[in-house]
Amino acid sequence: MPATPAESLIARRDLGDAVLHAASALDAKRLGPKLTLFRKAHANLRRAEDALHAAEAKLAATKRALAEADHDQDAAVAALAAALITAGQPRLKMPAFSPAILVTVSPRYSA
Repeated sequence: MPATPAESLIARRDLGDAVLHAASALDAKRLGPKLTLFRKAHANLRRAEDALHAAEAKLAATKRALAEADHDQDAAVAALAAALITAGQPRLKMPAFSPAILVTVSPRYSA
């Protein structure tokens, strides 16, 4: 079975770590500039991977906050619909209304 993109990225990172570890144990003078370029590219890969993980965590947190806000909005709409029914208004076809009507619908907002 082919590797998933996440597994492929982990494999590349681990392979890069192994190459750099092996190069540190050798006299790598012959590799010189190529090894330096590889070391820089690998460091960039690590930084990009860290940024990706941070962005994924932020996205997950935002999705959780959105789900909570959606739940709160659903509850508010249900409460409004119930208040409209109590005030004798239709539940499914909400009339155009102003905040003044809300005051008469809900005693919570009355002065």
